[in-house]
Amino acid sequence: MKRLTFVSILWQVAGCSAPLAPWVDADRQGHAAFSNDPRPGVVDSREYKLLLDPAPFGADEAWARSVVWGDLATLALDAGLDVEGDFSLIEKQRDIRFYDVPGSCVLNARGFVFRERVGADGREVTVKYRSPDRYLAAGKDLEVSGEARTKLEEDIAAPFLSRFSQSTTLPVAASKNLNRLDDPFRLVPGMAPYFADLDDHTAIAVVGGTTYAERVFGPAGIDLGPLDAEASLTIWRVGDEPVVVELSYKVEAEDEGFDERSAARALTLFEAMQAHPWVAPDARTKTRTAYERDPAFCDG
Repeated sequence: MKRLTFVSILWQVAGCSAPLAPWVDADRQGHAAFSNDPRPGVVDSREYKLLLDPAPFGADEAWARSVVWGDLATLALDAGLDVEGDFSLIEKQRDIRFYDVPGSCVLNARGFVFRERVGADGREVTVKYRSPDRYLAAGKDLEVSGEARTKLEEDIAAPFLSRFSQSTTLPVAASKNLNRLDDPFRLVPGMAPYFADLDDHTAIAVVGGTTYAERVFGPAGIDLGPLDAEASLTIWRVGDEPVVVELSYKVEAEDEGFDERSAARALTLFEAMQAHPWVAPDARTKTRTAYERDPAFCDG
């Protein structure tokens, strides 16, 4: 006998069926959207991120970059930490685009990102799954052979909000069209079961029709002892307008060897920098900026 829950009774009274997550239906059809084998993964890096007010960077970018690094370096030196480098040199320069299904943005809705980067070194795409739950992020089978790079990372936002992501990045030919769902599915087959209810030929397009000109400034280093932090400043522009400015520093460790001393120093610096007048904790992240710049793209 089928047991009725309070929620299911409400749906029946309303005259409709209770909604199921798309992957539930996919799993019932035998598409094996979930694995029963735990994949805890190893966190390759922890990146502390602060979003800044873009306005000063529109007025005088070079001055604004020097102010941010000077203030970060001062906080580090006052805490007894050595620093090197600054934000005067361009470390990376490339164009960024996100792809999703117009009218639904179903990739993003299910936690996935499909991103393209084009720079002097060529063209590459990234499939990423993000979640506040480490084991959901680590559980995705996104690894592929060849030149692909797969990693599990922890991103930390103010005041201290952790989000985990597993991503695979791989090169693609300049002539490769990205216009259907089966494009990311063929590149990273492990994501396909989570969209088994959709037609592979469903059209995808550049989110909001917008390309972001990204410049990453650095490298700059902070000695946390025994680990080091690599700091950078990322600026996204649309035309001449800066739309995202992100200050970050990344700490990497082999076999997840993040020691207490380095973690404590990284946190102390992160908390101190949050008091900077240019920090905008309510600002949109890079991904949110891409998806919210033209709300009609997802809403149809």
